[in-house]
Parts: sequence; C-alpha cells; structure tokens
Amino acid sequence: MLSTIVSKVSAWIGKAIMGVIVLAIIIIGIKSQIIVPWKSPTTPVSYSVLGDDGQMMLVVLLPDNRAIVWYDDDKHDYAEGNLVQWHGYIGTHYIWRIWNIGDNDSTFGSSIFGVRIYPEGVTPVVLDTEVLAHYAGGSETQVLPNKGDRIRNQTVLFGGDAMRFQEMWMKTDDASKVKLDEDISKMLALFGPAKTSQQ
Repeated sequence: MLSTIVSKVSAWIGKAIMGVIVLAIIIIGIKSQIIVPWKSPTTPVSYSVLGDDGQMMLVVLLPDNRAIVWYDDDKHDYAEGNLVQWHGYIGTHYIWRIWNIGDNDSTFGSSIFGVRIYPEGVTPVVLDTEVLAHYAGGSETQVLPNKGDRIRNQTVLFGGDAMRFQEMWMKTDDASKVKLDEDISKMLALFGPAKTSQQ
C-alpha cells in the first residue's frame, strides 16, 4: 500500500513539474511576441563621456525619436556630429537580469537566440538609425557615419543616469536646461536645413 501511495505521489509530482515547464514555455512564447516601441523623452536629455585624451562623445536625445550624436577632439581641434532618427523597441524582460532583444533577423518578436544577461537596472533598446545630417569641422579622419547611412539593430542600454552607446558608458550631463537648449540650437544650426526633414 505504501508503495502505491509513493508511486501515485511521484506521478503527481512529475505531472506538476511537466505542467510548470509547459506553462513557462507558453508564457515566454507569448511574452516574446509582444513588441514595445521605444520612444525618446519628451524633453531633451544629454549623455556624455570624456576620455583622458580630451576626446568627448555626447548623445542628446530629442523629442520625436531624434538624437544628436556629437564627437569632439579638442587636442586636434576637430568636431563632428550626426543628427539621427531612431526607431526601435524595448527588449523583453523575463526574470532577474535576463532579457530577449531578438535575433536581429526576427520580424515577429523575439527568439531564443536573442536572450542576453544585462547589468542590474538597465533596459536594452534595439534601435535602427537613419543619419539625417552630418557635420564635420576640421581635417581629422571621419569618425561618424555619413548622411543617409542606416545602421540596423544597434543595442543601446539605458539605466538611471547612464546609457551605453557604441560600447561606451555615458552619464547624464549636468548642464542646465537653458544651457542644453542653447547647445542644441547651435548644433542643429551646423546641420543646416536637413534638421527640419523630420520635424
């Protein structure tokens, strides 16, 4: 009799475990098909990093999913910038630090090939970039893409006061809103009429 009870309990535990596994697969499968579009902040936000060699990279997120990507090399008196349009989606969060960012070929949601582990507190965003305008001042080798270039499936991490862009961690710039608005106006003026193509 005891052996019958043990076998029934074992069978029930096996079915319960199998049910949990099937349920987890269904939930992950459904969640992977939900795509949440990324939207830029409604007011400009800037992130920057300054290297020991005097080179600086700045990203200013603008409304309407536009951004200014700016490179400055004081040592060589060189500056370069892109006005870009970003379209993309937020990665799918499962548990802990496990995210799915798609497999770069998937049109309909994520696949198992897009599973990644990211640092605590960050959100991965997969972006497609279109360069609307390009500016270069100086005679150094070009660093940023040309006007009209398109870059697909670039993963950018956002978290708190930081973002990781092109493998560099950048911090939110402490510039006041008035100074940031002035800087944005100056940079947009350098891009010329192309700045209005997506406004």
